[in-house]
Amino acid sequence: MAYLPGLDANNTALLTSVLTYIRAKMGLAPPAPLPNQPPTASPPPPSAPDAPSQPPPAPVASDPLLDSGDQWYMRAVGVTDAWQTTRGAAEVIIAVVDTGADLSHPDIAPSLWVNKGEIPGNGVDDDGNGFIDDVYGWDFAGGCSLGPDRRCTGSSQCRPRAEPWDDNGHGTHVAGTAGAAAGNNLGGAGVAPGARLMILRVSDCATGAIFASAVVAAFDYALRMGAHVVQASFGQSYPYGFSPTQPAPWYHAGWIRTYDNAIRPLNDAGVLVVAAAGNEAIDLDNLKDLGYAYSPCLITSPNVMCVASTDPDDAPSDFSNLGRATVHLAAPGRAIVNADKGGGYGPMSGTSFSAPIVSGAAALVLSVLGAGSGAYRQAVQARDVLLSSAAKPSSAVLPVVTGARVAVAAAVDAALAQATSDAKGTTDVPLTKAGPAYRSGTTGSTTGPNGVPLSATGGATASLPVMAQGFTETYCKLPAGMPASVIPPNGTAGLPVIDRRPITGIASFANFRHSAGVLLSITCHVRLDSSGLYSVRVSTAAPATMYRLLFGGQQVALNAQGVGAVAAQQPGYYSVELLLLSPRNRVDLWIRTPLIPNFIPMQPCFSFAGTRYRPPAVGPARTPSAPIGAGLLGSGWLVRYNASHSFAPVPTSTAPGSNPVPFGTHAPGMAALAAGNGMGGIKYRAVTTLPDLNLAAPGSLYRALRLSAPEFHTQAQSSGGSSGLTGDATTVLKAGVLPRSFAVKVSCRYCSLVINDLPVLEVYDSTGSATNPPTATSACVTLPESDMARITLFFSVADVQPTSNSPLVMAWAACDPVQGVGPYVQWQSFAGRVASPDFWDPGSYVSGYAQGLQCDIWKGGSMPGASSATLDVVLAPPPPATATNSSTASSTADSWDDGSGWGAAQVAPAYKVRLPGPLCDQQGSTQSDSQADSATACVQPWAFMLDSVLPGLAAHSAGWVWSVRCWAYWDGAFSDPAGPKAAVTGMGNSRSDQPTKRADIFLGGRQVWSSTWPGAATAPGSSQPPTASTAPTASDLAGNVQLLVVEWFNVTATDYLTVTDGDTPLQIDPSSLFLPLPCTAPSPASAVGQVGVGNPGHFSLTLLPDIEDIPTLTGSNLWGLRRLGAADSGAQGLDALMTYASNVGRQVRYSAAHGFLLALSDIPEAYRLIVSDSALSSTAVHVGGVTLRNAPKFDPITTRATTSSVTAALLPGCYIPMAVIVKTARPDGRTLFNVGIQQPASATGPVDNSVWYKPTGLSIWGAAG
Repeated sequence: MAYLPGLDANNTALLTSVLTYIRAKMGLAPPAPLPNQPPTASPPPPSAPDAPSQPPPAPVASDPLLDSGDQWYMRAVGVTDAWQTTRGAAEVIIAVVDTGADLSHPDIAPSLWVNKGEIPGNGVDDDGNGFIDDVYGWDFAGGCSLGPDRRCTGSSQCRPRAEPWDDNGHGTHVAGTAGAAAGNNLGGAGVAPGARLMILRVSDCATGAIFASAVVAAFDYALRMGAHVVQASFGQSYPYGFSPTQPAPWYHAGWIRTYDNAIRPLNDAGVLVVAAAGNEAIDLDNLKDLGYAYSPCLITSPNVMCVASTDPDDAPSDFSNLGRATVHLAAPGRAIVNADKGGGYGPMSGTSFSAPIVSGAAALVLSVLGAGSGAYRQAVQARDVLLSSAAKPSSAVLPVVTGARVAVAAAVDAALAQATSDAKGTTDVPLTKAGPAYRSGTTGSTTGPNGVPLSATGGATASLPVMAQGFTETYCKLPAGMPASVIPPNGTAGLPVIDRRPITGIASFANFRHSAGVLLSITCHVRLDSSGLYSVRVSTAAPATMYRLLFGGQQVALNAQGVGAVAAQQPGYYSVELLLLSPRNRVDLWIRTPLIPNFIPMQPCFSFAGTRYRPPAVGPARTPSAPIGAGLLGSGWLVRYNASHSFAPVPTSTAPGSNPVPFGTHAPGMAALAAGNGMGGIKYRAVTTLPDLNLAAPGSLYRALRLSAPEFHTQAQSSGGSSGLTGDATTVLKAGVLPRSFAVKVSCRYCSLVINDLPVLEVYDSTGSATNPPTATSACVTLPESDMARITLFFSVADVQPTSNSPLVMAWAACDPVQGVGPYVQWQSFAGRVASPDFWDPGSYVSGYAQGLQCDIWKGGSMPGASSATLDVVLAPPPPATATNSSTASSTADSWDDGSGWGAAQVAPAYKVRLPGPLCDQQGSTQSDSQADSATACVQPWAFMLDSVLPGLAAHSAGWVWSVRCWAYWDGAFSDPAGPKAAVTGMGNSRSDQPTKRADIFLGGRQVWSSTWPGAATAPGSSQPPTASTAPTASDLAGNVQLLVVEWFNVTATDYLTVTDGDTPLQIDPSSLFLPLPCTAPSPASAVGQVGVGNPGHFSLTLLPDIEDIPTLTGSNLWGLRRLGAADSGAQGLDALMTYASNVGRQVRYSAAHGFLLALSDIPEAYRLIVSDSALSSTAVHVGGVTLRNAPKFDPITTRATTSSVTAALLPGCYIPMAVIVKTARPDGRTLFNVGIQQPASATGPVDNSVWYKPTGLSIWGAAG
């Protein structure tokens, strides 16, 4: 018996010509000379037993021979595609039974199997397996006396030895083809570079002969030492073209029996044997029929595969043995370039090199099949996968069992499908298929939790939410009666959150804050840079019932060693959640990637914010024409706090090494925030504003919080009278003012920083100096591109005195998302980079304003942004209208958007009014709104019916319910300790056939009252009884006004809607209520969906009302109405009688003009807008989300001509987005727009084309602009 020598192994010229032909067919340049590198002095040292390796340097994704096309067969059979799933698990071992291997070859040495039970070179059989120093395998045939080049001298009898060196080259090439290292910028690669190569030499040193006794011993060694695939490129020796006609001699039966006996234990153990078919151009079917031996290829066993050779065109190689009944499949075998002895590389041909391609493919398949359980000995399953997935060539006939050539990528895909299928799974623990990754892009787009758009690649972060390096710990309280030894099926869902904190560093967790009776959720998103097969491991002494691992939203099946596997379908960020029940024992998380064969600490991991910052659902941010950040009106921070703090930290955990809990005891803001309730439930007594958090000087915090005012201090403090403060400061980081990635530094004793809802930094110093607190730096935080972010700092500060206090300082610096903060960074203040939608100084000239209370009414029991003052209004344009360039546009069925949302038709309110104007002038007389607003008689209690502000609503909406949102920036405070209340007739007493009525109140961007609250909120350290309101009772906003929002749900037109301060009705006083008016720069739209300022002139549409239109009211949501015509004129503004294509006579209709009003003054001034209605018409004017002019009651028969005016403060040079909606029944079919404007000390003039501009940038306008 002999190894199957590589055909043309010494004919370099011939093989080079073959490679040149192959590369020409592939469109590549001729091959470069193959490298030939001398061997290193000795094999690499083995790894330490069972020590998880630290991450190696990032591999250079380059293999010159593969990249150049010299290893043509790798891509031909789909190896590189299969690598997207796995490059082979390090646990999978290929036993190369051959002529040995060059153990020092730079592409072989990294892939060598290492016997971890053996200590190299000590002359002792450490593992007791009968072999001394068998570190990389064994030489069973033995070596002769060796010269300096390790070649046999032939002067001594061969004898077994520990180092299976190759002095032939055949075994080195076979081993390299199966599993040479990849990505090391050297030479080429093997099919399964992540698998391990056990080198078993069986060829005689002197003659090269292979004796059955050596092979049998090698097979037994492979079985005992854990091999999963046995690679055998040898067989009996026959003449070329041998074609016997007589039965084989009797001794062939003995040879066959010997191999059958040797292979049977391998089959029983699930070890696959891959054998070469041979190179004599023999029909092996004939040999088998006549009883000839060709072992191991012709051994009939479920675990044996015999492999023939194909050429680059998939035709059978002329030298290859074949057999339709005996040879199972084929693989490339011509000009196979791989490792050669002596450290070089070269091409060889023969079935000897077809077989290791299949062996490598088998290792990849087994890596997938066994990933979930670690059961990699699945010979029959791997053989079935390889045979069933093989590819039949379209232009050639392969006389083998399958008629096909191995298809590695298809085999790995099939293995992955089998391993992740409960129906087909054959492993003890199924492979977990991870859920969607955080991605976005033109192909394969998905979204993650909360609809957050996701990143297209591992490195791209433009569309990711706020993210920070590290993990987040969330502690949840188990309810009474729930078993303390069983993790709830739904994890933390529905459990109350008692604490959250960020964790930085490697994935190792200990020193838990809480233990008994809690469920801890440790979360992050791990970045996977490629699709493929990943193994994960949970290392802990805790019982398996006390922890659970989820990856990509799917629970990972873990074996007894805590190891599981997941299949990532695409690169991206995958959610990881580790649930720990009553945590006490240290836990470590490990991961193994397709590129790194060993477990490393799970990395890189990032905590994601669960939500993006969204501007308020009210105010100028609703208008897309407003610049980015238009809703950020206030400069600096809004600070809420309680004066008085005992500072007696109490540990709340009995876990070993636990620390006291600052925010569980002193400022429970973290828990409330984590519970998803904003800051509802926390009672702060005082509120103020600060321009910056840079309070380091003695007494600076005392002065900044205005504690010198006795009456303010008295209101702010709770009982106890000590000199500490507990509170939070919140603001919004403007878009684009900081680098995308930055770190935050905080100096304080007790504080926690949250960005959106993501905790990123925590400081707790119970022993340090109050006047010299520690300084802590956050992990690197990365923001979405062009996104704003809400920043909240929770703090507890001691010794707040006029001349001393514990500092409270916050700064930022640029950082690298991977490397973190550099050593020489410059820390800078947040001043000028933050602003707030929660408060505003109307005298700061960042926005114009009108005065009053804006109320928006939706039909039904819901509204956009319901129960939250910080949710988006989605701005989506309706279907495009037909463009027109004349006032006689043809009638179409197109629709128009609402009058205030600028395209937000699906969220626009049905009706909009500004109070108290309609209360003072319900019939729309000639009295001006400005007179009504300033009149003392118009200061009304906040108690009204919808029918009183929208006359006729009740008569035409019987059985309907409505949702109402009233808002303004308020120069006031709730002084009653009981706080505010909002009521509606029948609240809490709705009939069973009616939806429940409810109400919510928000102040300064935070919910302070709800009719659904149980009334159990208590201020930290307070002895006062619980109250259902968390509104501060002491307010000093330094000239600012706070955003006040009140919402009612499921109310009728005749329900009384009331707001009280305690039991005292709140007053609607226009002098204390401010409504910001947006403006935009004089530039066209820069992006789809953004409205820009167009040319001077008028553009409007006229539309028919729908069947739900209430006759007496002028609606503000014109979404879906049928379009009758358009008017487009560059010569007119809002001062003309417009004609439309369809003359419908007296039929009631809407006409809507959108555009921009230019404020001509060069200083901020108060303008008067005068609006006149012709007979049978009613006009409403809206600026952004604010109603400037309420539409008078409409009657299509008796409505008289009216005129009214309103005053608004406008900024100089500002283009104000405005919608004018006219409901009319004029008999001539035309619509009169009659709007005038008056500046102080100027005469009233029309809003003509000198100050009125058409919009552009959206196709919905239907005009070129």
